Amino acid sequence: MLMQDVWNSDAFSVVEMTHALNQQPPVPGRIGQLKVFGPGRGITTATAVVEYQRNKLVLIDSKPRGTPAVQLETAPRKKVPILVPHFPKEATILADETTGVLAFGSTNQFVTVMDLVDQRLALLRAQFDATWEFLYARALHGIVIDPLGEVLLDCFQTFGFTEETVNFDLTNANSDVPGHCRAVKRLIEKNLQGDVSTGVRALCSPEWFDQFISHPKVVKAYETWVGLHPVRDDVRSGFTFQGITFEEYSAEVSNSKGVPQRYIDEETARFYPEGTRQTFDKVFAPAPWEGVTNTIGLPLYAALESLSDPKLGRRIDAQSNIIPMCLNPKVLVKGI
Repeated sequence: MLMQDVWNSDAFSVVEMTHALNQQPPVPGRIGQLKVFGPGRGITTATAVVEYQRNKLVLIDSKPRGTPAVQLETAPRKKVPILVPHFPKEATILADETTGVLAFGSTNQFVTVMDLVDQRLALLRAQFDATWEFLYARALHGIVIDPLGEVLLDCFQTFGFTEETVNFDLTNANSDVPGHCRAVKRLIEKNLQGDVSTGVRALCSPEWFDQFISHPKVVKAYETWVGLHPVRDDVRSGFTFQGITFEEYSAEVSNSKGVPQRYIDEETARFYPEGTRQTFDKVFAPAPWEGVTNTIGLPLYAALESLSDPKLGRRIDAQSNIIPMCLNPKVLVKGI
């Protein structure tokens, strides 16, 4: 098969390339594993419109029978447009890589090219997964930024809330750490606004976690926990105290300029409710390509393009158009 015929086969169409990239084995980070933001949903435009209604619970007064009832008051619905950011990445397959090279045990050059494409797609998928995880972590901070620090979505400003902070004062041996834990839980429970929750989790920076488990008010409970789980020499992946699961999260990946980006800010913990139904979301917008616009957005897209000189090889254009968000950032509590 001529190389030109290989590249022009249906296997490298936008549909097939996009399917192949989405089918690559994911490399989810911890937040992805916890499924905080759910499976996500596709939209048909580059802007997500979030509609919310801030109703409050009010007790109903008793009244004599036959008298008029008090009219139910509902808050007006608000619609907020949120631009879905664009995350593109390219990978190149040079002609030299496909010349005179066959896959092990194969005499078919098509198989060889498919292997090269698959290798590039696997590398691209890993980078997209790492980027998604970074976005998830920043959404748990309430302000989604990209790896270069640009603010993509300020959930507090967008939905009209201010950040809740609880100072655990961990350098103070007399600090009421159990009381601070209860304060966090009460804040979250009070602010759920009718949503459900199965518990509270804290993703902690290494510095904060070390101070927490070594605090005099915590250390005995921590030692007991370790004793009850003898096969777990390292319980940084989950230690329950006062009904909150504390977990060290030390992920750090460099951005395009080589600057390390921490997923959880230094010397902080991020508390959030687990098992919610309406609090967290993520949306995918379609790629800005002919034949794809105005269709339901997919997590990832890929297309094969010729280089400026087609004889030199091909370029894989890949992208993800995603925004994770907390629709009720009042439940995001910062621990310091």
